Amino acid sequence: MLRAAVFVRRCGASGAGHVGWAFDYTDGTSNVGAVENTQGYPLEGPKDMAFWTVRTSEIVAPMKLRHYDEFKLIEVQHPNPTDAWQAVQWVGHHWYAFAWYNCMDSTYDVLRAFGVPDLPPPALHWLPNGWFDKILGQSYFVNEVENLRTKAEAIEPLTISPLETAPPPTWRIPTTPQWQDLQDSLAAQK
Repeated sequence: MLRAAVFVRRCGASGAGHVGWAFDYTDGTSNVGAVENTQGYPLEGPKDMAFWTVRTSEIVAPMKLRHYDEFKLIEVQHPNPTDAWQAVQWVGHHWYAFAWYNCMDSTYDVLRAFGVPDLPPPALHWLPNGWFDKILGQSYFVNEVENLRTKAEAIEPLTISPLETAPPPTWRIPTTPQWQDLQDSLAAQK
C-alpha cells in the first residue's frame, strides 16, 4: 500500500497556515512539493508563485528544510501516482490566486488525483491550518521524526517543462461528472 501526506507550516501566511503534499511511487521514492507564494501577492503567475517539487527517498526532509511543522500520513487503498504526477504538472502551470487557487487547492488536487479519499474541499475551509486539521490521518511533528536524511543527494529537484502542459484534473473541468460531484458536495456541506 502506498501513502500520501499533507504537510502544514502553522505560522505560514501570517498565522493562517500553509500546506504542501507528498505521495509515494512504487519504487520507494516520493514526490514532495508545494506552491509557496513567497512574495505574498494575491495573484501570481506560474513562474512567480514559488512552485517546487522534488523526488526523494525521504518525504520529511524537503519539508523540514522549508520549515513545515506537522504532517498527516494517509494510507491509500487505490493509489495512482501517474494521475498525481499529472496533477503536479498541471499545478506547476496554474496561476496562484489567494481566494480561488491557493496552496490548499493545489495540495487537494494532487492528493485527490493520487487517490486520497474523503478530502475536505478547500472551498469550505478558508484557512490552511483549519483545512489541515479536518483531514483524516495520523498526525506527526516534523521535528520528532527520527533518521531524517537532509543531504542534497537524497533530494532530486524536478522540473515541469514550460512547453508541456498537463490537462486539469476532471473535477476542475466544468460540466464533467466529477466537477458536478464536487459542486454537489460543496452545496451539501454549506
